[in-house]
Amino acid sequence: MYSPAEKTSERSLVLITGASGYIGGYVAKDALKAGYSIRLTARTPKVETLRKEYGSEAEIVPLDDIVSGDYSEALEGVSAIIHLASPLPASGKHEVAASEHLRFSLDGTMNLLRQGAAMGVKKMIICSSILAVTDMDNMQNAFNSNHTYTAEDWNPTTTKVLLGSEHHPWWVYGASKAIAEREVWKFANEHPEIDFTVFQPGFVYGPTSGVSIPPRGSSEIPSTPFLLYSNIFKLPFKTGFPPVVPLSVDVRDCARAHVLALSAPPSTEVGRKRLLLSAPSFTWAQAVEHLRTVRPELRERLLSEAEINETYGAMPIGGVARVDCERAKEVLGFSEFISWQKMVEDCVDDLLEVEKGWKFD
Repeated sequence: MYSPAEKTSERSLVLITGASGYIGGYVAKDALKAGYSIRLTARTPKVETLRKEYGSEAEIVPLDDIVSGDYSEALEGVSAIIHLASPLPASGKHEVAASEHLRFSLDGTMNLLRQGAAMGVKKMIICSSILAVTDMDNMQNAFNSNHTYTAEDWNPTTTKVLLGSEHHPWWVYGASKAIAEREVWKFANEHPEIDFTVFQPGFVYGPTSGVSIPPRGSSEIPSTPFLLYSNIFKLPFKTGFPPVVPLSVDVRDCARAHVLALSAPPSTEVGRKRLLLSAPSFTWAQAVEHLRTVRPELRERLLSEAEINETYGAMPIGGVARVDCERAKEVLGFSEFISWQKMVEDCVDDLLEVEKGWKFD
């Protein structure tokens, strides 16, 4: 499944940030399977949980401030960085302000990259978002158009616009990711000795089990699986999530891509490894129709087509936008993404198990 770790490199120790998160948990475990040694950073409250999770398989370094914290201990002896730490919109019970999102995405990323460069790290892999590629000012057309997204597409948002007025949390998240990524590529131009890969995954769904810290309630599960959950099931509460997000990728493919990037050949052209990750698009109506067939016992819990149409109003939900992932397949050496049908099935099966232990406030 994976290319072997680079035995020819002087070191095969990989620093992973955000390993207590949804994607990060999979990345850390997949990196171990691929033969790498891993070191994980985590906020102090999560350190002990990660130590119990990984035991002697991983080093855990406490780091509470990604924006201005000292990474020298975490970077000692490291040959590659996989940077995943970033808060999602409406994380937990509290929304994250636009200025804070920008601090985490921009200042937090650049703090790590600058210190990594100073410590001689030669490979840096960053997780951005498909929202850094799409124009969030026209969200309907961004996802429901005949456009095919490529690495040449950019979210045009500026810092001035981001901080100048109120925006939807997902708009803020996408804007901060785009602004941060532009700075990453400027930094890459200044450091040709470092091999950079930046991923733009679609909305990440799939099973949540097996990651480092299991959720205790619906407000604690990763936002994107709950986005799927809340758009296909009848729920006794409102979620505030946007209804139309057809561009997506399975969390297992997303993690696999980050690990494969560790052994992918370097590019001589800055920005060449800006890699989009997305499986074929689907709509919530298609997901419900599929589940009615493969999980007939859930029919009473699933939204009807009429209820979906009522929720979305006049907004088209065709999900006809496409993502060109050929460059990612070429660079990483894998052929196909997990189908949206399997992704939906596995995500729902997992969440139905998880919800048995939920405690609602």
